[in-house]
Amino acid sequence: MRESKDISEAAQRIQAIETKLAEKLRTTFGAKTPAPDVSAKADAIRGKSGELTKKLTEKEGDAWTGVQDELNRDLHALEGDFDHWVQYLDKHFKE
Repeated sequence: MRESKDISEAAQRIQAIETKLAEKLRTTFGAKTPAPDVSAKADAIRGKSGELTKKLTEKEGDAWTGVQDELNRDLHALEGDFDHWVQYLDKHFKE
């Protein structure tokens, strides 16, 4: 039971990053196209999020304890990277 709860919580954290990413781009740039470096970073965050989602679904029911620490480490790194990127946007793209 604990395994499915951990997997569910990790999936929710990944979804939260994706939702906040879309919202941040919308509130910062509206209909304007972000600068290439901003778009590239957003794509990288989306890509990492997708990788973690894939890893999560592949490992579900598999040897969860073997990948749980790795997934949590990668997810924590993604959350930190996202937070750092948001601070960058706030500093450089405030109106």
